[in-house]
Amino acid sequence: MHQNKGGKGAVRDHHTMGSWWSPTKAEKHTNELKLKAVFFSLCSLCNNVRNKHTSILSDNTTTIYCNNMGGSKSRAYNIIAKEIWQFALERNNFLSSVHLPGMRNILADRECRVFNDRTW
Repeated sequence: MHQNKGGKGAVRDHHTMGSWWSPTKAEKHTNELKLKAVFFSLCSLCNNVRNKHTSILSDNTTTIYCNNMGGSKSRAYNIIAKEIWQFALERNNFLSSVHLPGMRNILADRECRVFNDRTW
């Protein structure tokens, strides 16, 4: 999963997704956008996945901390993290988050920059 102020991108196996942030969303703090990108990625790429473990790879430490049930002082971040976990639990999936340095996040980074007006 990767996001920048312009777009968000994700890769699962051989499936990829990319989309622009709306102008309103793009004004949000980058940590909130990163968490939302995780949620949209799961909805798009893992909607039919059941009874599995999914590793979320992100270059954002707030995303890692919140997704590993660390919580945050930000109410908005906690709400998104709860949405992420509810999505997983409804499908009997387990999530873990791992830091992936931005320079190694090549595929997802490409997806957040080059896509054909797909929306999530």
